[in-house]
Amino acid sequence: VVAIRRWLRERQAREVQAAALADARYRAVGDVIPFGVWATDSHGELSYVSPSFLSFIGMSFEEYRKSGWRRLFGPDDASRDDVEQLSGQWRTAMEQRQPFEYMRPVRGADGATRTVFGKSIPIIDLNGGLIGYAGINLDVTDQQRAQHDLRMSDERYRLLIDTTPAMIPTTHADGTGQY
Repeated sequence: VVAIRRWLRERQAREVQAAALADARYRAVGDVIPFGVWATDSHGELSYVSPSFLSFIGMSFEEYRKSGWRRLFGPDDASRDDVEQLSGQWRTAMEQRQPFEYMRPVRGADGATRTVFGKSIPIIDLNGGLIGYAGINLDVTDQQRAQHDLRMSDERYRLLIDTTPAMIPTTHADGTGQY
């Protein structure tokens, strides 16, 4: 009996150590990623936010954790509606243990607004229980600007082609007609 108890204590200590190591690795990765990495506990409460994202928004972890994230949306009524809608979507995703995604403008500490794409997935233990969520916040501002500029360029090109009093055909690489 004594040997079994000692073996169980040692096994439990190894499991605790393995969990701490996994958490340390996750945090290390999050600390080097240039924007946002975050994690929650099984109740959806933040347990980690990467320093790079906290630096961008100008908040401490505790401040951000205590509903500081709501300040990123702005003080007007439309922003408060967005907060409530996003909160509802988050609760639904957690209840259904589904991935959660969003894209929205976020105001940084320097006053600059960046478009953030957030995505998270549930972390499920071996017994099917929800451990929490792990997620990322990616700054997609430059990609959105490039896509907008490309659409505008395409629209200007089409307008030019459509209003030119000459026939300007284009073809695919194989020679079939495109326009």
